Amino acid sequence: AAFRVTADEALDLPGVLWTSHYCDLEPKARKIYDELEAAFYSAVEEGEITAANALVKLIRLHQIASGHIIYDGESSPTTVSRHKYDALIDVLQDLDEPVVCFTRFTADLRMIEEAADQLGRRYAEVSGRKKELDDDARFPKDVDILGVNIQAGGVGVDLTRARVAIYVSCGFNLGEFEQSAKRLDRPGQTKKVLYIRLITNHTIDDVIYH
Repeated sequence: AAFRVTADEALDLPGVLWTSHYCDLEPKARKIYDELEAAFYSAVEEGEITAANALVKLIRLHQIASGHIIYDGESSPTTVSRHKYDALIDVLQDLDEPVVCFTRFTADLRMIEEAADQLGRRYAEVSGRKKELDDDARFPKDVDILGVNIQAGGVGVDLTRARVAIYVSCGFNLGEFEQSAKRLDRPGQTKKVLYIRLITNHTIDDVIYH
């Protein structure tokens, strides 16, 4: 016989709290976002868009919601708004403890690293090009802020040294999102976990988290 037991039934963990920190695009970026969104809806209504094109446009909207965009013909992102950087600084200033910052985009990781440097905090990263964890795949003790790409650090790592995670951005993949959250809320965690979502008002951020 086999018995199925869920993590909630088997584990006695301290609990979690979810909260959101809202911020607004700067006027220039708001204009870019609104124009791109209007063009996207128009193309959908007129049947001029494929699933692949739709995905590309959704990613661009999401990039702008984080404050950057990669223009056609360019390989590097251009910063169009600093609203999430400012929001991240505001949140981190009130946290004198290890913090994990999850994100979808490489440009966001650079933003997190800049914020850590601005605040004099030690930074490390888990991404497609770096995996700066200790030998047991844990949050290093000599690091204050760990920037984590959700796809690269959503499974197989132990981040229970931190009790706070900030979601700078995240995609539509619910499995990746839930797995990333479980990197903190798992055996070894002794404190109540706080998850903070940075959400750009009136953008695709709202849709994704909904």
